[in-house]
Amino acid sequence: MITDFQAFFSRQLARPSGWFGRLVTARWLERANVGMNALTLAELALGADDRLLEIGLGSGQLLESAWRAHAPALVAGIDISQEMVRHATQRLRRQAASHDVRLEHGGVEAIAYS
Repeated sequence: MITDFQAFFSRQLARPSGWFGRLVTARWLERANVGMNALTLAELALGADDRLLEIGLGSGQLLESAWRAHAPALVAGIDISQEMVRHATQRLRRQAASHDVRLEHGGVEAIAYS
């Protein structure tokens, strides 16, 4: 039997929302994904002319790390959680002021990147 908390937490993992999504889920996912994100960046070996799109950008930690380490020509992301897009937008506001950073709210079917 699934408890109310289990159902709530499952919904938060799928689509973080509200203060719990911003303060708990986002931070927990960042810590849980730090190794995978580092491996991803190492394997991508991005350069200044590359473009990076992250589907399910979460808090924007991977995009920020990519920009800091490699400053690709375009850093973009899409997420179904409006809360995570707001969080990532705040996190990447300095980069967006002078570089091509595009963050959007939507599902994978809304991708318009090529």
